[in-house]
Parts: sequence; C-alpha cells; structure tokens
Amino acid sequence: MSLKLHNNVALTILRANKTHTESHLEGDGEVIAVCDTGFDKGSDSDVHPAFFGRVLRLYSLGGLESANDPNGHGTHVAGSALGDGVSETMGGAIRGAAPKAKLTLQSARNSEGAIGALDHLSLSTVFKQPYEECGHGFTQIRGCQFPRSL
Repeated sequence: MSLKLHNNVALTILRANKTHTESHLEGDGEVIAVCDTGFDKGSDSDVHPAFFGRVLRLYSLGGLESANDPNGHGTHVAGSALGDGVSETMGGAIRGAAPKAKLTLQSARNSEGAIGALDHLSLSTVFKQPYEECGHGFTQIRGCQFPRSL
C-alpha cells in the first residue's frame, strides 16, 4: 500500500470549511503575511495558478537575491492559508482557509537553505515590514524548522 499526502483535508480537520460554506467568509480584502522558506519561483507575477493575481509582495530576509522556495515548505504554508486552485496530482481542489485573501511573503531562508534569517532579526522587525506594506492588520504565519534528530 502506498501512502499519498493531500493538502485538501486540513480545512475539514480545523472546521474552517464552515467559514466558506456557512459564513461565506473567504478572506476578501484581507492580507496574509507568511514568513517561511520562500515562495514558488520567487516571482509575484509568474506564480502557481492557486495564487494568481493575489501575491502583493515577496521579501528576502536572508540576504538572498530571490525569495524563491526550492524545498516547497513556504509555498505549502501559503497554500494552506490562502491557496485557491486545483491540483490533479495533489487530490483535486486545494483551498486554503482564506482563498480570496492576498499574500505578502517573507523568505527567511539563508545561503545554507535554513530559516537562518530569523536568528538575527527581532519579531518586531519581522512583523513591521508586512504591517507597513499592508497598511492595516494582517495575519502572520511563521514557519519553523526543526533539527533532523526529532
């Protein structure tokens, strides 16, 4: 038996699907800020269809020229938060908790590929950047990286 991972079950587990079906809340007018390994190809316009037209800004906090995401974790986190697309390889419709929200993403990936930029930045510095960009409240999702020994 082979196992398959699908990112289309989290909404039900969190009961966030009810915000879509019962309350009709899908993130219209909201901005979600994600701080993680990066985003897709590192472009705010050449993006996966699940994010088309909703990427406001990408930042590289780790000193790299690009905010791209070679390992995919930051893109996965962004998809869980606000993805709105279909992926046949991932099980069909993949919707995040706020599929109509816009994205601001900070790549904290350093030259070693770890989320090392957060080692020398205060949380107020990390939060201030997207807050000033958005001009109003936002949700911050911060990824973490655990040692391989866990």
